[in-house]
Amino acid sequence: DTKNAWWGKMQGNVRNDAESVDGTNYGWVNEDLGGWTDMFWRNSANDFPGAVIGTDVNGYVLKFDINIKEPFTGGNLKLRLNGSEGDFWYPIGPATTPSGSTKNSTDGWETITVRITDFKDNYGWGSNSPTDLSVITNEFGMAWDNGASKVNVLIDNVRFEKL
Repeated sequence: DTKNAWWGKMQGNVRNDAESVDGTNYGWVNEDLGGWTDMFWRNSANDFPGAVIGTDVNGYVLKFDINIKEPFTGGNLKLRLNGSEGDFWYPIGPATTPSGSTKNSTDGWETITVRITDFKDNYGWGSNSPTDLSVITNEFGMAWDNGASKVNVLIDNVRFEKL
């Protein structure tokens, strides 16, 4: 079966109902996760604006809308930009903060904004950032990793925007 350009847990859980942020489809995951779990991925250069952004990494951000229905008590969502320049990550959740903390649920939808320069090598814990998005030719996406938690999250409108 073909997975087209996007695949992962979100692919099987695409919805369009009263929970939608803007009346369009969104992805939903609602289960206990305890290790690496794919959320969504774009493999190769299809549908990715890397050539448009190029070396203007200070002029763009990654944005997405999220509705966290239950707090994350362990682990994190990990955004990834992977290409010939390196493998860069941006983690969101308690595995990125002091032990025992959580990532609180949201009061409905909120927009997360991540500067391209906030992506780091070494699985998000390093010091190098991408300098050229035109060489991100392997993966761009999101997964769950680094711990266990009930993950009840809705994600929509993943996009790159010029500042």
